[in-house]
Amino acid sequence: MRILYVGRSDGTGLKSWLKQQKRRLSFAEQDGFFEAALYSGARVVETAIGNCERQLNQGGFDAVVVNLKCGGFTDEGKRDEFFIKTFGSVNLPKALFIGSAKAEQMVGDRVANVFDVIFKREPYKDRTRYQLSTQNREKIMATMISCPFVTLPRDSFISKLYGSLQPRVETCRSAGATIDVGFSGAAASSHTMRQDAWARVKSEGFSTVGGLQKNPYLDVELKSELKGPRFEGTAYRDSLCKARINLALPGIGAYTFRHQELLYLGAFMLSHSSIDELELPMRLREGEHYVSFSTTGEMVDKIRYYLAHESERQQIAASGKKLFDEYYQPERHGTELISALKKAS
Repeated sequence: MRILYVGRSDGTGLKSWLKQQKRRLSFAEQDGFFEAALYSGARVVETAIGNCERQLNQGGFDAVVVNLKCGGFTDEGKRDEFFIKTFGSVNLPKALFIGSAKAEQMVGDRVANVFDVIFKREPYKDRTRYQLSTQNREKIMATMISCPFVTLPRDSFISKLYGSLQPRVETCRSAGATIDVGFSGAAASSHTMRQDAWARVKSEGFSTVGGLQKNPYLDVELKSELKGPRFEGTAYRDSLCKARINLALPGIGAYTFRHQELLYLGAFMLSHSSIDELELPMRLREGEHYVSFSTTGEMVDKIRYYLAHESERQQIAASGKKLFDEYYQPERHGTELISALKKAS
């Protein structure tokens, strides 16, 4: 299958340019796992939004996949009209990829009607939460965020060389966990769950590793007792492995890079229960692969329980690691993506 993929727009400036170079070396950033999966299952021609009509007119494609962030649109109305005009008359199987961290982000029926499949990062299990027709809800297929600890090289000599030079991140050893609770991340801009959870952990007297960092988009100073260093490289990995219990708290969305990192490492994950509502390509189950909490009181109770029940904690961590290794395979997910596109043809 030959696919035209209209990729995301990075905008302008040095930071955007650096992101572009990184993505040329490997499938990176939030969309990396989805893109690696897509490329593994088909011959993909990636293009910018400004060139897609010319590419489509040249022909030779079996399907089109469009990244919702392809145009850098700031006005959703203009974006929707562009999608309807540009892709509405394309007589090929068409998929829309929504890589937003927010489970609630979804297009409306007018745009959904244009596409045969909607690849959505960690959508709600309950599809009725989307204001879509029944037919369009049935188009939604789950994909997921990348894991920064796994390098996914592209199919080029330079990319493969780059991938071979990246050190493999070692998984955790249970004997290396000597601190009660760990968390590291910036204060979220849309909620205070991270501040509330970490403040409660500190007030309970648990030994801790990590802390919060100031969000550059928030003009709010963190309390000194909540602050922690921003770990880089192996120091970050070591901080996760040192903790017997790692908190996984919502950021922009409920399911974050940290969730994937903890599963990869085989570290015990105590997550906010907002992820219980989400669907992933891997069958992540609460109580089997991770443990969740809804309130800080419940969080403290579960911290105390799993600190006292080491074998249960280690079994859950091991099960999460096994699940991740089984499902975090671009080739496996790529087969699912291509199968969905073929069904639409």
